[in-house]
Amino acid sequence: MSNVAKLSGALPANDQKNGLDAQVANLINEPNVNRVGFVVFKTKSINEDVEHGTKVPTIGIERFEPICTLDELPDEIGELIVNAAAKRTGGEPLPLDPSEIVED
Repeated sequence: MSNVAKLSGALPANDQKNGLDAQVANLINEPNVNRVGFVVFKTKSINEDVEHGTKVPTIGIERFEPICTLDELPDEIGELIVNAAAKRTGGEPLPLDPSEIVED
């Protein structure tokens, strides 16, 4: 996990905002399938280490919406994800499919 940001384990209880619950059977029956979804998030809390002068935000998921499996991903959405990663990193992003990642 990141040393500069944390992720809250809690998902919204409201099934209109938490689409993950509808995926339980798929997750159990196909545990090794990579899936894609949209996440809406915001800062839930900020932990301050006064001694070291650091602040670490914890991100809370506001909405989780499963879209499809990775192999069903429309090209347009895949390009959007890859372009966002390239913009964020300033370089060539890793491929979406984990099997295409070459370890050094």
